[in-house]
Amino acid sequence: MKLLLLVLVVLSLLENSYPKWLKEAAMEYIYDYRSDEHGSYILDGLELGRLYRGYFNLTNNGVIKNSADHAVIEAPGYVNANGINLTLVGTCPSDVL
Repeated sequence: MKLLLLVLVVLSLLENSYPKWLKEAAMEYIYDYRSDEHGSYILDGLELGRLYRGYFNLTNNGVIKNSADHAVIEAPGYVNANGINLTLVGTCPSDVL
């Protein structure tokens, strides 16, 4: 019953709100009003090629030599049109791992 109600609500929105939304003027993107979340900067780097440096959570794949390759790590790197590129960290002290 709940699923049927949800489907009906979605169909109603598609039939009524969506055509009105398409007729409205497009939102103006103002760079100064962006949030401080990193996701928008990462997407800018991937899609527009703008360089963004930060810390990223990815699988190790040899970035930290004495950690398993399948482990998820946080490491410094940068994003651009070529993707997310992590900086090789090398060997970490054993008490850090």
